[in-house]
Amino acid sequence: MTSIILKGVLFGLGLSILIGPVFFALIHTSIKRGFASGIAFAFGIFLSDLACILLSNLGLSQFIYEPNYKTGIGVTGGIIMIIFGIYEFFYKNKIKEDIGVENNSPKKIIYILKAFVLNTINPFVILFWLAASAFFHNEYDSAMEILVLFSATLFTAVSTDILKAFIANKIKIFLTEKLLSWVHRISGILLIIFGVILIYRVL
Repeated sequence: MTSIILKGVLFGLGLSILIGPVFFALIHTSIKRGFASGIAFAFGIFLSDLACILLSNLGLSQFIYEPNYKTGIGVTGGIIMIIFGIYEFFYKNKIKEDIGVENNSPKKIIYILKAFVLNTINPFVILFWLAASAFFHNEYDSAMEILVLFSATLFTAVSTDILKAFIANKIKIFLTEKLLSWVHRISGILLIIFGVILIYRVL
């Protein structure tokens, strides 16, 4: 069982080091709205990954790999990422006053939903879990072993996301109003780039 848990940890670490739109959104949320909001965002990612695991084990692979559906999902996901990016790029408020002020933050459910949507609309996330599911089921026959493997993977991924949120929240004291404004812009530009790349790849 120890070797199974270790494999799950390695899969979770592999997932956590992927640099994508959710990574930057998590860092941005933690810097801007505080650690608790970062945890909420990480929990939204966790729920999205859990949903992808459930779907990937319910025969979603045929649906995902069907060309027409794959193109539609990819284009829709890319457009949503671009919209998020445009919003972030032009977002303006009293940055210096509300950095990490959690009392002024929107309800945490907003960050959970945002993370869930942003993670789920990325087809490469579901493709990762489809590949992981295929590997897990090929390696093990026991439902308990597969459950432990998925649990270890998810626990590792969400733990590293919380750690990212914690570190990002700590470095906010070094940020000036001008620098944080650029964080907004860079975050927006990256989301737009990821959205364009996603649409380009599926087309």
